[in-house]
Amino acid sequence: MSLPRLDVPTAAAPTEPSARAVDPSPAGEPPLPPLQTAILDEATLERLFREIAALPRAPEVIVKWAPREHTPDARTSLAEARDALGDGRAFGLQLRYLLDGSLWFDTLMRVEGGVRLVRIAHPLPPSSS
Repeated sequence: MSLPRLDVPTAAAPTEPSARAVDPSPAGEPPLPPLQTAILDEATLERLFREIAALPRAPEVIVKWAPREHTPDARTSLAEARDALGDGRAFGLQLRYLLDGSLWFDTLMRVEGGVRLVRIAHPLPPSSS
């Protein structure tokens, strides 16, 4: 399965709720958007960063510098975040960007065998995109 326009393959289809799972959405609210996950190798991770860098609007970049440390509000560029993830200074990061009428959140964390991507899209009202 390919993710929207950003050509990053997923390891599995979007997470489906199990028969016993409880929908965490408040009563009367629409269900939460599905998550998509994948383990990215270095080549796929580089392609993801290139494609996000090519978007018309720069992404918001949030770096997690340590597992139990709050991330400061300081701005980090996409290139700086990629370098920090690559050399192990960053525990993980989140990229937030607009694409196809949705606000996408890509969370990236270094794991054995690559980088884990967790992706979710929040549809925007038509006037917001």
